[in-house]
Amino acid sequence: MKSLSLSLNILLLLAVAVLYYLHFSSQKTPTAPVTVNKLPIVAPKMDVKASTIVYVNSDSLMDNYELVKEVKKELEKERAAAEKQFTAEYRALEAEYNDLKAKAATMTEEQGMAKQQELAMKEQKLTDYRDELNEKLSMNELKKTQKIQEEIEAYLKTNYSNTGYSYILGHTKGGGILYSKDNLDITAEVLEGLNNTYKAQRKK
Repeated sequence: MKSLSLSLNILLLLAVAVLYYLHFSSQKTPTAPVTVNKLPIVAPKMDVKASTIVYVNSDSLMDNYELVKEVKKELEKERAAAEKQFTAEYRALEAEYNDLKAKAATMTEEQGMAKQQELAMKEQKLTDYRDELNEKLSMNELKKTQKIQEEIEAYLKTNYSNTGYSYILGHTKGGGILYSKDNLDITAEVLEGLNNTYKAQRKK
């Protein structure tokens, strides 16, 4: 009986050992190593064709874009006309002041005071006129500048939306971009495209 009991215990022990092995060996599946507080290191691609971020030199664009040159001429012409008009008004008022000085001795005190008040009102009107001219010129310049910006953005959206570029940055001296690779500069091709588009629009 002892021999039989011992044999059964041995068989049971072996059975438990086999089940234990089968159970845990079936759960041993390969798992990916866990990395804590580590980010993957990706080597930057410097080729402009592969990069998703490129830039345009804004200063160069503003100096060489034909639309900007044309707008500058228009603004200079408008400012020159405004200055000419204001100067004429100012000289006319100055002549009236000189005339008052010349005639002051022949005028009564009341006449002199009335003329001085009249000229003071004209001077105030001329000052208001000057301020209105400056405001008008500034607003016109702002509108034209916004128009240029809209033209550039529309061109980039039309011609670069299907490229691999995620961003086209505006690079200007003293701006937010402190360093950039030369081979990411697409100023020349953008400028050529903008000028060709502008010339084509003018011919219509």
